[in-house]
Amino acid sequence: MPSPRYTIYIDTASRKSVAGLTSTSERSLPTLVQGETISVEIFFLEPTGTITAPYDKVDMSGHTLKVGLCGGGGVPIGTSGPVLVAYQDTWVWDGTNEKFTGSLVLNTTDLATFIGAASSKSSTLEVEATPSGGSPIKYLQAPVTVKAEVIEQGSSAPTPSSEYYTKVEADATFLTIAGSGTFSISDPDSSTTIAVSGMTTNGIAFATLNSTAAAAGGTISNVSCSNGSITIQMGSNPGNGNTWDGKYIIFTNG
Repeated sequence: MPSPRYTIYIDTASRKSVAGLTSTSERSLPTLVQGETISVEIFFLEPTGTITAPYDKVDMSGHTLKVGLCGGGGVPIGTSGPVLVAYQDTWVWDGTNEKFTGSLVLNTTDLATFIGAASSKSSTLEVEATPSGGSPIKYLQAPVTVKAEVIEQGSSAPTPSSEYYTKVEADATFLTIAGSGTFSISDPDSSTTIAVSGMTTNGIAFATLNSTAAAAGGTISNVSCSNGSITIQMGSNPGNGNTWDGKYIIFTNG
């Protein structure tokens, strides 16, 4: 994808930015945006004195060109003026279309410092051309707005806020289990099938996901429910010094 195109028409007699070859109306420079590298084309025009064709293009071959963007307070203040926050002195003269072309880098550290915490800053764009063997001419000094970028280098996606199920949504994720037969579930850790005892008269069932106690010979003799409390009765203790640690699941149909 090409870089954003930034076109400047300069009336060399009045040293102002104009709308184009066919209009003498003064034109504000388009807004610049921090972080971009823009393609720039610059036309130098001279008045013809006629209404229908007010300008001719100026042959600037043999000239060198410099373009700078003012930092500090955004306006030039003399020989010890503010630092340039963007600058380009490498331009190509297009003899066929009679224009200079080049690029202007707007992701400089100086430009970031210039904008600081502001959303935008007012600055001054200067265009200077120097003929071969001659002295530089400041053909344009024009105000321009520079906007701060939104997506900065190194930006990352924002962290989404936590989401929670409502009671209705949570209840809808469970199924009521009834009957005295056994059923099976899948262990998410080992992808194995685990047998679950059928519901007792108290409406509960029990399954062991993994247990050092079961591996060491411990057994579970009964699971009961009374007054809202679930009791797991151990039929025998685990051997080899193991305890009843591990993962268990209790199911209810209440």
